[in-house]
Amino acid sequence: MLQIQNLESGYGGSMVLRGVSLRIERGQVVCLLGRNGVGKTTLLKSLMGLLKAQSGSICLENHDLSKASPDKRARAGIAYVPQGREVFPGLTVAENLELGLEARTDKVTQVPDEIFEMFPVLREFLPRKAGALSGGQQQQLAIGRALASSPRLLLLDEPMEGIQPNVVSQIEDAIHLLKKSGDVAVLLVEQSLDFATTVADYTYILDHGQVVLEGRPEELTPEKVKAHLTL
Repeated sequence: MLQIQNLESGYGGSMVLRGVSLRIERGQVVCLLGRNGVGKTTLLKSLMGLLKAQSGSICLENHDLSKASPDKRARAGIAYVPQGREVFPGLTVAENLELGLEARTDKVTQVPDEIFEMFPVLREFLPRKAGALSGGQQQQLAIGRALASSPRLLLLDEPMEGIQPNVVSQIEDAIHLLKKSGDVAVLLVEQSLDFATTVADYTYILDHGQVVLEGRPEELTPEKVKAHLTL
């Protein structure tokens, strides 16, 4: 479904990603692990088109998106939930969710009920300003807004960071539901091997902008990954 080949990207003259290759199949949850600063967020931004790749290719369902703008990538089916959530605080929960519909190509104008089934609190808070929500509720809103676009590929950048345990559990359940549906591929940036083992079908580990280890979670024992996840 998603195939990345020899991707190189960075900021200004500083190269961060160095020949990264990975693939994700439809319905898979793939976890991207690594220490801070090794290129995980850079990879997600490059996939979304927020950073221009210097070389390499990004193909989604055999369509080359390497040169496509972020809005074209969104319409092609990529949705991105950045670290820190970035909801629109001055808009209501309903208005935030409706923004997610803008990237759809099927002219659906109503937020799907499945989003409220995953995150019931969003229905309760539809008229409330997003800025008045707790951090965990904002994270649910950010994921819900991304899912409202009916993505083929969902990019999640450390969605559990700073979130209370009960919301972590709901987000984990939502990821399992997406996996069970088989319709959406998820690329999840995480730092916890334990969490990756719980939800992921396959794991890549980045270090110094390169894939240094990959495999199914049961293959990546703590002994194998320790050197790449600890300071």
